[in-house]
Amino acid sequence: MMNYYYNSLNSMDKSFRSKMKRKIDTVGVLKIVALILSAAILLVLGFVIGYFTKTAVTHHTSSESVGISEVDVADYLMKEISSENIDKHLKKLTSRPHLSGTPGIHDTVEYIHNFWKQIHLDKTKLISYEVLLSHPSPDNPNSVSVLGQDDSPLFQSQPAEPILRPEDNSSEIVPPFNAYSAAGSVMGTPIYVNYGRVSDFEYVKNLNMTFKDQICVVRYGFNFRADKVALGEKYGCVGMIIYSDPADYAITNTSKVYPDSWLIPGGGVQRGTIKKSSTASGDPLTPLYPATEHAYRLNISEADLPKIPCQPIGYDDARKLLRYFDGEEVPDEWKGGLNITYRFGSKLISGAKAVKVVVNNEFKLDTINNIVGFIEGSVEPDRYVIIGNHYDAWVYGGADPNSGTAVMLEVSRAFMALTKEKGWRPRRSLMFCAWGAEEQGIIGSREFVEEYGLILGQRAVAYLNVDIAVQGRFVFRGKALPMLNTVLFEATKLVPNPDEEEVEHGRKSVYDTWCFRKPEKSSSSSPTSLSSSPSSPNHAVIIDRDDKSHSNYVTIYKDDDDIDDGVVKPIRPRMGLIGSGSDFAPFVISVGTTCADVRFIYDEKLNISSYPLYHTGYETYYLFSKHHDPGFIYSKALGRVWSQMALMLADRVQIPLDPVEYSDFVKSYFQKFKSSNERYLLGFNITLTALSSAVKNFTRAVKDFKARLDKIDLNNVHLVRQYNDQLMNLERSFIDHAGLPDRPAVKHVIFAPSRYNSYAASVFPGVTDAIFDLKQHLHDGEAPKYVEQVKKQLSVLIFMFQRAGANLKESDDFIGRD
Repeated sequence: MMNYYYNSLNSMDKSFRSKMKRKIDTVGVLKIVALILSAAILLVLGFVIGYFTKTAVTHHTSSESVGISEVDVADYLMKEISSENIDKHLKKLTSRPHLSGTPGIHDTVEYIHNFWKQIHLDKTKLISYEVLLSHPSPDNPNSVSVLGQDDSPLFQSQPAEPILRPEDNSSEIVPPFNAYSAAGSVMGTPIYVNYGRVSDFEYVKNLNMTFKDQICVVRYGFNFRADKVALGEKYGCVGMIIYSDPADYAITNTSKVYPDSWLIPGGGVQRGTIKKSSTASGDPLTPLYPATEHAYRLNISEADLPKIPCQPIGYDDARKLLRYFDGEEVPDEWKGGLNITYRFGSKLISGAKAVKVVVNNEFKLDTINNIVGFIEGSVEPDRYVIIGNHYDAWVYGGADPNSGTAVMLEVSRAFMALTKEKGWRPRRSLMFCAWGAEEQGIIGSREFVEEYGLILGQRAVAYLNVDIAVQGRFVFRGKALPMLNTVLFEATKLVPNPDEEEVEHGRKSVYDTWCFRKPEKSSSSSPTSLSSSPSSPNHAVIIDRDDKSHSNYVTIYKDDDDIDDGVVKPIRPRMGLIGSGSDFAPFVISVGTTCADVRFIYDEKLNISSYPLYHTGYETYYLFSKHHDPGFIYSKALGRVWSQMALMLADRVQIPLDPVEYSDFVKSYFQKFKSSNERYLLGFNITLTALSSAVKNFTRAVKDFKARLDKIDLNNVHLVRQYNDQLMNLERSFIDHAGLPDRPAVKHVIFAPSRYNSYAASVFPGVTDAIFDLKQHLHDGEAPKYVEQVKKQLSVLIFMFQRAGANLKESDDFIGRD
């Protein structure tokens, strides 16, 4: 029994030990498996973390994260952009007149929207606004006439442009008119005021001639047409007539004109808005707020709109009209290219009683659309590089704007082809924008900025605009806020020169010809582009379409800081500054987005005010493909420049905005401003000492920031983001949310449209406007008021430089004043 017990116990012991052994073995195996699994998980996790860390920060571009270098991406885009596709788009876009508020505009919107859907942009949206548009009456035509003593017409302007080609014979072509002109019929004695600039009105005034109850006749050119009308109102005119003189648009050669050349024929008429874009761009009934469904709207009588009738005519009609003028002969520099004696008027020849202007324009609330498409960024989708162009046209839009629209559509396709074929995505999002109703007063883009300004102010990296792709084939023209200069230079160096003759001379890139034909002035040159006093009424740093001056680019002064070891920095292309006149304007003046506007232009030595058929009914596909860009070679080059700029800004880890360009410009301009104004202001006990100190402190802050920027670790994602934000916020540092005096929508204190020529850029606008007002009111008892305004605007400018400098300091060192 005992043996049984011991045997049983021994058996149980063996069984227990066996079970325990199996249990131990099982635990061991589980531990080993667990260790293996843990190691595997850690390995995978490490790989994932390493991969995405590498994707986010270890490359200079996002391209390299998918095994393709920035050079390869740039090369792909260069090869992908097609002249044939641009041609195809322009032919479709110009197949029908498409002024905002007319039936043809719906086809244009549908074409762009559907194309972006077809190429599968990540997201495409239509954003609609209800805005006030202006059109001529379909039943009661506008007219200009000369009345005889019995009130019968001795002369009456043509109601439409002559039919010169088949496409001119369309019932959808809107007759020539100036949008937002006051409706009405006015009569008066005419008076000739040259280009209708402040200096022109003052010249006539100083001859003791009155404008009261007279009809002013002015020619297109030099300043924005809305400024001509605003000045006419100010000086007391009851109406205005604007015409295109052959000296400005046909180079005095009226024998070979469209369709045989690109020169304007005598019956061609330039249309255009006369709503002030420098003070009231966007919908006139909802100033400062988006024109959405529930927006509060002013009555039309309360809106900031022209108060006098205005009508444009061609030079055939102008010749007939001006022959009725009597009075003294005008000075030689006021004479145009018509074979007549140019006289001031203020009286008519015998038998003529008065000039009559009849305008029957009508207002209506209508829907406009912005079309926006996205390619989402892979790392920073909340940062946007914006590519934009407007699509509405006065008639067919062969050059303005649809040459630009066609290029933008091709650029968007090329980027999407790269995404599909190579698996590439930009680091930051690309936002393609087709704006509505630009021609009637920069409406679509303005409403967009009013609605989304807060978000754009936080997230927009840059806005790259093309209005007209090719005005001429002489040279590339770049206008930009200074921080984009370097990107423009780099992009144009990459793009092959479309000018074969230039290539034969060894200038192989767009940059080479730009530098050769539009070089920046050397250190010994006088700064001709800033030669007029900043307090002059016609002061402008850069004038866009209507400037005949050959000196319409910014000159950067050379001083001791521009010389390294006694060697002056090499000559580079001249850059233009941004004023207004296109969709970049609201981005600059309201939210402080860094902007550029690019195109190819004609040789300014032609001495014409713009490309001759600007805003006429003859601006067709035929004009562009025959005379502006046969073969669409320059359009292709423009698309390449545009896409390269976008690629650099969207894909590089460090955003390639250059703050040194900004400080160099400010330092240069301040010296000119000081030499022009310091002595005058001292007469009112106003010194520029504090402003000089502020400019120096800002320059030093930029220099210190750039030194740190050049040394940052591109693998440190948080630090990179911090420095990029500081770069983006530099432009925004100069936004004064109170706005400029009498211009609340214009908030940028360094760059703004000129108050007297919206096409032009004014630098230090609050101060220069105040100085001009002081000079205007020096002898009427109001001088003390304007002295205080000058002091206030100087104070604002000094503060803004201080704030911009603080933005560039290290995160724990922004508090305190230098």
